[in-house]
Amino acid sequence: MYRGTTPNLQIKIRSQLDLNNVKQCWATIKSSINSKEITYDLNSMALDPEEAILSIRMSQEDTLKFGNGELNIQVRLLMDDDLAYASNIKNISMNQILKDGVING
Repeated sequence: MYRGTTPNLQIKIRSQLDLNNVKQCWATIKSSINSKEITYDLNSMALDPEEAILSIRMSQEDTLKFGNGELNIQVRLLMDDDLAYASNIKNISMNQILKDGVING
């Protein structure tokens, strides 16, 4: 993933949970260097319960909030029965760009 781009992150949820019963979902991306973070909720993501895929479209502004280097991502789920679950923390990389800033057309 590159800073200043609009990546579509696709997260495979490996769980025995029935994802049709998700009440709320949060995905938090946090820099391991400077503690900057963004949390997306179910209103700003797409969940495909049948394929167990969570899709997050990041904006240019979102990716520019992070510096180069390692980011951590974790998903948390709240089910219809009010039981809460959290995924393992995964590492993803944020790559540099030569010219900083949002690309306007």
